[in-house]
Amino acid sequence: MSEPNLPLANYDELPLATLGHRIRSLTEEEIQQLLDHEREHANRVHVIEVLTSRMDELRRGASPTPGSESEPSDVPGHKRSGSVVDPAGPREPGRPTEHGTRTNTGKGKEHH
Repeated sequence: MSEPNLPLANYDELPLATLGHRIRSLTEEEIQQLLDHEREHANRVHVIEVLTSRMDELRRGASPTPGSESEPSDVPGHKRSGSVVDPAGPREPGRPTEHGTRTNTGKGKEHH
């Protein structure tokens, strides 16, 4: 469970893939706070690498950039929908797919 004094809500549950985006708006002090917490608790190597890399960027002159927690990067901006593949199959009946299947070699009608 996340500690209430951390600069990111639900920090301990954040996927690694989104951590880099989520920490962009944090200051050096806030990143250090997350590093200390990480080292004391889970001590995940990849998380520590992401945090120390961002800390290095900030020390070299990068500035925290604003980010919206209401639209985190780990939430897709689209909804999955049905397949665009026609369930009726290929347009030319009897013609196998170009890549072949277990019963077909991938050769079309012209190769019979």
